[in-house]
Amino acid sequence: MRNYSRQAVFDQEKLAAAKITLVGAGALSNYLCAYMSGLGIKNISIIDDTPYQNEPNEFLLKNFKGAKVKGLEEKIREINPEIHITPINSPAIDFLVGQPDLLIDLTNNPESKKKCKEFSKKTDSIKKLISASSSENNGSIRIYTPQSNPALILKKNAPKVLFLEKDDFSLDNYKDLPQGNLTSGLIAAILLDELRKAIIPLDNEYSLKNKVDFSLYAEKRFNSGLRFDEKKDDLSKLSVLVAGAGGIGTYVCLNLALMGVGSIDLYDGDTIEDHNLNRQVFYYNKIGHKKAEVLAERLNKLAKPYINPHPYYLKDISKLRKRYDIIFSCLDNWQYRFMLSDYAAKNKIPFINGSVTTFNAYADFYNCLSCKYDTRRVLENEKNQSPRAGSCSNVENSNVVMANAFVGALMASETKAVAYPDKYKPLYKKEMSYSSQGADYLRFTVSNQVLSCLCHKKTEGCECHENPIQPI
Repeated sequence: MRNYSRQAVFDQEKLAAAKITLVGAGALSNYLCAYMSGLGIKNISIIDDTPYQNEPNEFLLKNFKGAKVKGLEEKIREINPEIHITPINSPAIDFLVGQPDLLIDLTNNPESKKKCKEFSKKTDSIKKLISASSSENNGSIRIYTPQSNPALILKKNAPKVLFLEKDDFSLDNYKDLPQGNLTSGLIAAILLDELRKAIIPLDNEYSLKNKVDFSLYAEKRFNSGLRFDEKKDDLSKLSVLVAGAGGIGTYVCLNLALMGVGSIDLYDGDTIEDHNLNRQVFYYNKIGHKKAEVLAERLNKLAKPYINPHPYYLKDISKLRKRYDIIFSCLDNWQYRFMLSDYAAKNKIPFINGSVTTFNAYADFYNCLSCKYDTRRVLENEKNQSPRAGSCSNVENSNVVMANAFVGALMASETKAVAYPDKYKPLYKKEMSYSSQGADYLRFTVSNQVLSCLCHKKTEGCECHENPIQPI
């Protein structure tokens, strides 16, 4: 039995009993199926009639030959044997799917989405109808729920009326475009959050009412317009450092590898435990092994860029001799976060820090953490924190796949802005946050940071770096 203690805030039996039908087996479905295998949604039907054709962003199907739905069934069963996948090798327009709780169209096919909407009008079981699409640099979600106002029901057995604020469910702009990797990873994380809310809504939280749009071209990234003059960017010359191979680091590395980043040095001294598997989905069958080694081995089989594993904690920053283009902090330890941030500030390297709570995710872009926080106080609080407060069994500290996957994809996306700043507008000196339980207008926020010094612009260290943080 899979250990779900890290997400004790959720009713695992209800998650396991829910029935989900996915239409499409492309990149979006690959990400969403991987995430669902961690969360513990166990009854999934997938409808698609296309064979796998070496599309790199369909990472779960690497080296598979045959129908994509069959490949997803086999891979998800390997990741989590408790998951039951029903592969339906059929055109979406011809499907018959019984009585699902949620119906999600993950294709870039407007006709398929229209058929899903028509099907939903005839199926009383569906709690939520979702349409999602992605391209290289854009991703969108449209969510519709049945209209509950009885005044609109004219007779007892009349068909359901769908509540449509704007009827662009078919997402025509994505027609025939290939699905991107980080956009699919980001959109799938938000989708999984909405699936969970439809299955087990909690008190004091909001579901998305209408839509989400993400675009790398937009300065605020979310709900600020879409652009489709896209082509794949060459990131093969970039060299990055990723510190931490846990919940966040797993998805940073996955997205960097699929994006084609040339070289990734991955540091983590931790070993895999059973409670990691609910959100770190690549560690199946490897309990007791080193995280960095396992993640590097498995991701190196999916993409050409090479991940260099360093299965130990990065305690001595002075040993880093390589000039990195970006440093990613995917740590849960402030001591090492500050050390990496100081190193990046001194060497003028873009520094991206990610963190999560159960229902929130945060990404800090290019900021010196010693300028932003009272370093000594933060470290003292961390040192004095009781083991019980950080216990995996503590509901307030539950750690789930959605927040980790979201911030991992968001952090990795900034790689493109570093390489092509005129094209994507880097999130320089900004913090982006995701609030799962907030209303639509509070879900995604970007805030400018007020720094107490300008170390990121000086040739020498500034006052906050005169006494750098030392390893414990």
